[in-house]
Amino acid sequence: MSNYEEHFLKVINFLKLYEKLIDCHLVDFLTEDLWENCLPRDFKLYLETNGNNIFRKIEQFNELTKHEDSKLYTFLRNVKALKLESCQNIITRCDFLNVLNYENAKVYKTIPSEFMKVKKCHEVDVFTKTIVWLNQNKSSVIIDAGAGKGYSSLYLSNYYNLPVLCIECSLINHNSAILHRSLVNKKNKRSTSLINYAVEQIDETTDFVQLVKNYFPNLHPQRELVMTALHACGSLTDSVIKSFLNVSDIRCLCIVPCCYHFTSKSLSSLYEFSKNSRMLAQQSTDRINHKNEFLSPSLFYRAVLQVVFRLLGIKNTTIGRGAPLDNFLIYAKWALKKVNAKEVPTDEILEKTYEEFKDYKWKFNIFQLLRIQLAPVVEAAIILDKILFIHKFNICTKLEVVQLFDPLLSPRNWAIIATK
Repeated sequence: MSNYEEHFLKVINFLKLYEKLIDCHLVDFLTEDLWENCLPRDFKLYLETNGNNIFRKIEQFNELTKHEDSKLYTFLRNVKALKLESCQNIITRCDFLNVLNYENAKVYKTIPSEFMKVKKCHEVDVFTKTIVWLNQNKSSVIIDAGAGKGYSSLYLSNYYNLPVLCIECSLINHNSAILHRSLVNKKNKRSTSLINYAVEQIDETTDFVQLVKNYFPNLHPQRELVMTALHACGSLTDSVIKSFLNVSDIRCLCIVPCCYHFTSKSLSSLYEFSKNSRMLAQQSTDRINHKNEFLSPSLFYRAVLQVVFRLLGIKNTTIGRGAPLDNFLIYAKWALKKVNAKEVPTDEILEKTYEEFKDYKWKFNIFQLLRIQLAPVVEAAIILDKILFIHKFNICTKLEVVQLFDPLLSPRNWAIIATK
């Protein structure tokens, strides 16, 4: 059994203990009595006994000693041990950057942040360096699948002189990519780029070899293909992985999965992820910890609002963002107006409803904190599911999960890198 598989099985066994907590809709906390229905009994009793002290324990987890004996400490310790960072085979960002700088320091270019925000510039810089490292100075064609506005494609072409086929299904993004190239090349007084743009819907049946021949007819037919995708949205990740496995000409893969909630099933079929669990995996605990934004009042207000909606017979309604958070009354009146409620309760009824449930707020906040803690564990399961699917084909000489980006800048920072 590989270390990836061993870690995956540990993750899945842990997630099964908290499936109800992971799968629930947080806004249903009051109407569905999630506190009673979604937490293991012994864990729930421990939380109720400790009350508001739980917040301090969660915040100070890293300062607690390993001898701390509590249900909460065991939970948090298990979460930490099951993150991707704790998997034995994972390559951390620090270690990978050391490899890049050691092996190809003279090759890498200093990329200017032309027409890009800080986050995108950071991602493009590290990602393009990774592709150059993966290419190992071979004469290859880079396929940028789901290329968006083509930032990575253009920098691979302009700064590393690599031929790139930039494939995007959205005509709007396609046109933006061409405009971006025009702006960058005009600024740098550059007349040409080794890049071609294609508008194509990508799935596992896409003929990438023929597309490369169509767009690069003068290149040597024996050139190997390198498949890349920076923040491949939802099912695009799975399609790209299957193409890499099925097409012999595609020798290398570097993909950063994103938007897990837009996929419908696992690749390995070893564990099926609910939509709520995939949504949860999108949460960034690094950013939340850094900004100390665990407990936005909007979520509890939304849970109380669900009670009001239920009394009014309003179902399956979303209110979106931007609600005022001064107090529940102002929030509720704004939301009812937003959904065009035919019947609006009086201010007295709305305030009475909030008073009825406000003592549940500490439980709600703890429930929210616990769900967020599980987010990176679910993400670990999703990434490792894809790794195990690739591994079973037994055609890769290299198969790694690498942390490419600073998680505070780019929460979806895990890359799957493979070479046949």
